Amino acid sequence: MLSTEALVELAGELRRQGFAPGAHELTAAAQVLAGLAGRAEPPLPRELAPYLAPIFCRTPEQSAGLSTDR
Repeated sequence: MLSTEALVELAGELRRQGFAPGAHELTAAAQVLAGLAGRAEPPLPRELAPYLAPIFCRTPEQSAGLSTDR
């Protein structure tokens, strides 16, 4: 699981990008990221958008605009 600080940072970054993450979405993201962290070669932060888009995005346009490269 992500630390509380990391979840707050993720939520802030998503809000700056125009998303409105709630507790449910942030919990789901933390679970996905914890699973990815257990891989032999976890993805780099800039490679996380495809994993997080289904959680936070409601339209294809939002998916295309989601950036995790920060």
